Amino acid sequence: MLTVRQPLELPVTKSLDHELPGLARRLGPALHVKIDCHRVVERRATELRRLQRQFNGIVMGTSRFQDDCLEAWRSESYIPARQRWCPRLERDVQAICSEAGLSTAASAAVIDASRRGVIPQNPGVLLSRLLRFQDLLTDPLGRRGVLCVLRAAPSLLRYSPETLRWNIDMLAALLPDAAVAAAAVRRAPMLLGASAITLWGNFEGLRRLLRLDQDAALRLVTRAPRLLLNSRGALEGRMEALT
Repeated sequence: MLTVRQPLELPVTKSLDHELPGLARRLGPALHVKIDCHRVVERRATELRRLQRQFNGIVMGTSRFQDDCLEAWRSESYIPARQRWCPRLERDVQAICSEAGLSTAASAAVIDASRRGVIPQNPGVLLSRLLRFQDLLTDPLGRRGVLCVLRAAPSLLRYSPETLRWNIDMLAALLPDAAVAAAAVRRAPMLLGASAITLWGNFEGLRRLLRLDQDAALRLVTRAPRLLLNSRGALEGRMEALT
């Protein structure tokens, strides 16, 4: 005679299909649990086999894009999408620089950076970035300072102008005044890309490494602002190389 524990060991076969209703009434819900789990496992196994066949078909099959993509990539004339430069695009970027009022030297630097894919090549995006860049940075740097920065470091156009303005404000809070900060940026334009945490951390690392007081460290970075772009570890490495 079957007990309620027996369904856990009962082999499920096709010959039991016509007896399942009666067994379920006699043995209670335990048999339903056994049969349901079995069917779930079967459905999952079937689904996994179907997905495996589909995956193998995709992997092993020949892609209609394979020949074109590989041949273009292997050829010496292949150029990545971000670096597809042409005379028409160069004329558009040059017109954008003229529209933004850049000097000849700054325009040449921006065009070269755009050609190399360092900054946006889309004329509309580039014009918007240039106008916003000048709008936010002319006040702390001055017109000549902005053009000097663009000429020396056009890659700063990758950054959000709002972020650059915030960074120069933080630099002005670190140095004696805003005029000193503007002069430091003109000498080391990449300071604009350094966050406040980076600037203050590098300054404190420099001060402790050289055992300087606050005023002496400020005088040092005012004369050599590029030192603020180096972490304490980098400065230690340079000092070891000199000794």
